[in-house]
Amino acid sequence: MLAFLLFVPSLTRADNYTGLSADSLYSLGKHSFQADPDLALSYLFLADSIVGGNYVLKADINRYISNSYHYKGEYQRAADVCQKAVNIRTHYVPRDSDNISNLAALNYNLTINYRILEKIDSALLVIKRAAKFYHQVGNDYSEGICYDLEAQLYQQIAEPFFAQRCAYAELAINEKMNDSIGIAFTKDLLSNIKSDMKQFREELQLQREALDIRRQIGDSVLLAYSYNNIGLTFIQLEEYDSAFHYLSASLKLKESFSEDQAYQIPITNASSTLDYRKYWREAMLASTYKNIAAALNAQNKDDESIVYSQKAYDYYKLMDQDYDYADAAILMANSYFNRKQYSRAIHYLEESLSIAQKSNYKLVKYKAMQLLSRCYAKVGRSAEAFDMADYLTVLHDSLENEDLVRRMTLMESEYEYNKIRETDSIKQYHERLALKRKHDGEMQQKRLELYLLLAFVLVAVVIAVLLFRNYRLRKDNEQSALKHKALEVERTLLRTQMNPHFIFNALNSIQSFIVDNDQSAAELYLSKFAKLIRMILDNSMKQRVLLSDELLSLSLYLDLEKVRFANKFTYRINLNDDIEDDMIFVPPMLIQPFVENAILHGLMHKESADGLITVNINERPADHTLVCEIVDNGIGRKAAAEYSLGNKKHRSVGMQLTRDRLQELNNQTQQGFTCSITDLVDEQGSPLGTKVVIIIPYSEDV
Repeated sequence: MLAFLLFVPSLTRADNYTGLSADSLYSLGKHSFQADPDLALSYLFLADSIVGGNYVLKADINRYISNSYHYKGEYQRAADVCQKAVNIRTHYVPRDSDNISNLAALNYNLTINYRILEKIDSALLVIKRAAKFYHQVGNDYSEGICYDLEAQLYQQIAEPFFAQRCAYAELAINEKMNDSIGIAFTKDLLSNIKSDMKQFREELQLQREALDIRRQIGDSVLLAYSYNNIGLTFIQLEEYDSAFHYLSASLKLKESFSEDQAYQIPITNASSTLDYRKYWREAMLASTYKNIAAALNAQNKDDESIVYSQKAYDYYKLMDQDYDYADAAILMANSYFNRKQYSRAIHYLEESLSIAQKSNYKLVKYKAMQLLSRCYAKVGRSAEAFDMADYLTVLHDSLENEDLVRRMTLMESEYEYNKIRETDSIKQYHERLALKRKHDGEMQQKRLELYLLLAFVLVAVVIAVLLFRNYRLRKDNEQSALKHKALEVERTLLRTQMNPHFIFNALNSIQSFIVDNDQSAAELYLSKFAKLIRMILDNSMKQRVLLSDELLSLSLYLDLEKVRFANKFTYRINLNDDIEDDMIFVPPMLIQPFVENAILHGLMHKESADGLITVNINERPADHTLVCEIVDNGIGRKAAAEYSLGNKKHRSVGMQLTRDRLQELNNQTQQGFTCSITDLVDEQGSPLGTKVVIIIPYSEDV
C-alpha cells in the first residue's frame, strides 16, 4: 500500500553518456533512482531532451523524473512532473489497456505526493481517478490499494463515514480475491476508523475477526500485531485485565522475533527516516511496553508500570520519537506520584512538558501540566502550582473547543454521507429501471426469435422422439427389471433379517422373567430387545451404516440369543485396533445372518454348553476392504444338514438371501463383496466347527 515512486541528481554526471539513445538513458535512470536519485535525474533529463515524438517513452521518462524528485524529498516538483506525465498519456497516447494501467499508477503516485504536501482535497480527487482506471483494466489488487489509501485520506480530514465506505469497498475486493491477509488488514483499517468514531465495541469485534484470520494463517508476526491492537482497545474500554492479557501475548511474541521479523511489523505513524528504520525492532517493542505500562498504571500497579514505562521511555528517547517519549515520561511520573516520590515525578513531567511545548502537543502538555501542578502543591511550590492551574484552565478550554469542532465535523460528515448515500440509492434505482426496460425489450425480441426457432425445432424433436422411443423403452424396461430384482432381494431380506422364531422366543423369555418376578432381568432384556429392533428398522432404511453401529446391533443380538438359549454359548467380537469403526461405513446386516446361522445350525444342537462364536474384523487398507471372520465351534455343516432334514418346519433361507444380496451389491457397485465357508476339522477329520470369511468393501462417507 506504498507508492510506486522514487527520484535522481546532478546533470553533469551523465555528460559521458551523450552518445546513448533516449531508451538507454531512460533504462539507466529507471534502475538508479532509488539508490542515487541525483544520478538518475541526470540520465532522465538527458533522455527527455532527445526523446522526440515518442510520447509513451516521454511519459515514462517523466514518471521516473517524478519518482527521483520524490526520493530527494522535493515533493512539489515530484507532483508537478508526475502531472506532466499524466497529461502526456491523457492527450497523446492511445487509450488502450496498457495506457490506462500506466495512468492509474501515475495518479496513485501523484496522490502520495499530494498527501505529503497536505493537499488532501487534490489527493482525494486523484486517487478516485486511479481506482477508476484500475477497475477498467480489471486490476482488483491495485484497485483495493487505492480504496485503502482513499480511506486513510478521509481519516486524515476527520471524515470517518466516507473512510468507512472506502474500507468496505476494499474489503469486498479482498473477499472476491480470497486474500486472507488483505482481509485481515482491511478489518484493521475499519477498526481504526471505528476508533475515530469512538465505537470501541465495533472496533474490538473487527480486531477479533482479523485475529481469527491470522490464527488460521499461523503468522506469528501478524498475530503480535493483532494482540497489540486488541490490548489497546481494551485500554480504551477500561477493561485493563483483558488489555494486559493481550498485550503480554503480543510482547512475548515480539521479544522472540529476529530483526528481520521485527521489520515486518506495521508501525503506526512510522517515520520514513533511515534512523527510524534502523530502530525498527525498538519501535515495535516500545509501543507494546508503553501500552502495558498504561494498563498497569490505570490499575495503580505502580512498580510494574515503572518497569515497562522506563523501557518505552528509553527506546523512544533513543529514536527521537518526541510525542511517545513525552507520553512515556508522563506514565512514569504518574507511577512515581502514586508512590509519593514527587521529586522524581517532577523531573519526568518537566522533561515531558518541555518536549510538548516545543512541538505544541496540546494533549500531552495538558496531561503533564495537570499532574505537575499537583506535584508542585505536594512539595510546597504553591505559587508555581497556582500559575499552572490558571494556564490549565485556558488549555482545557482550547482542547474542549477542538473536541467540539471534531464532534461537529463528525456530525456533518455523517449527514453528508447519508445524503450522498440516499442520492446514490435514487440514482441506482433509476439506473436499474432503465436497465430493466432495456432488458424487457431485449427479452421480447428474443422470445419472438425463440418462437420461430421452436417451430423448426419442434418437428425435429418429434422425429427424434419417434426414432428413439423404442430404444428408450427397451433400455427403461431393462433398468426396471434390474431395479425390480434389487428391490425384491432387499424386501425379502428385510422381511427375513429377523427370524420370527427369535422374536417369538424373545418375547417368551421376557414373559418368563416376569412370571419369575425377575423384574430387573425382564427390564434389561426388554431394553436390549427394543433397542435391537429399533436399530434394525433404522438401518434397514439406509444403504450404508457406521461399522460401530453394525457391531453394536450384532452385540445386542448375541446378548439376547445367549439369554434365550440359557447361556449355552459365549461370544467374542475382536476389532483390530487400527480400524476406526466410527469413521467408516458398511452395508447393514451383512454379518448377522451368518452369526444367526452359526447359532441355529452349529451351536443349538451341540450337547455341551461350551459353545463359542468369535467374530474377527481386520482391515486391508490398500483396497479399502474389511475381512470379517465368523468362527464357531459347533457341530459342523454335515451334522447340521442331517438335523435340517429331520426338521421339515425349518428352512434356512437367510444364507441364500445374503448371498443374493452380496451378488446384487457387486452388480450395483462393482466392488468386491465375497463370501467363503470352510468346515473346521481336527487331525482325525472330526468336525471342530465352521469358519465364514466375508470380504466387505467400506467407504469413508455415507
